[in-house]
Amino acid sequence: MPSLTELPPEVVGLICQWSDGAGLLALRLVCRDLAAKVFSRVAARFFTEIQILVTKDDLQWLRYVSQHPVFRYHVRKLWVLPCLFDNESDLTYEEYRKMREHGDFNANLPIEQAYCLYRDSLKSYLALVNTEGLHDALRESIRPNNVKGLMASKTGRVRVPSFSWPC
Repeated sequence: MPSLTELPPEVVGLICQWSDGAGLLALRLVCRDLAAKVFSRVAARFFTEIQILVTKDDLQWLRYVSQHPVFRYHVRKLWVLPCLFDNESDLTYEEYRKMREHGDFNANLPIEQAYCLYRDSLKSYLALVNTEGLHDALRESIRPNNVKGLMASKTGRVRVPSFSWPC
């Protein structure tokens, strides 16, 4: 009886097709040979739609995916969620404490530590949004050689869109 690694690629593809996300990831962990056979299926399943927040970590993740020789060709939708601090930005300690008492914030950390973390996150977010770094990272990630199937304009050049945020 043949092992999984000896199955023809078509049969492995059918197994992948009927596997849920966890099963597909588990197949990758069986051995290197099987991981290589299911790699493009994993990329197609998990990199078709990407959602990022405007944070340094998420922008680094987006750069990684956009430069990956396989993953970048599977991305079909990119959701950028730019407004992390839309209505609650720049809360005072007292405002933050009141909101937390009403259950609007996670209460796992002591209030002082949670407020410091909030202030640091807000400062980092505003620094990122108010610089060209965010726009540059997005432009770099969706440049034409990172995106398959972009339509060129009549001049033959592909326009990289400018970005404006609703908040």
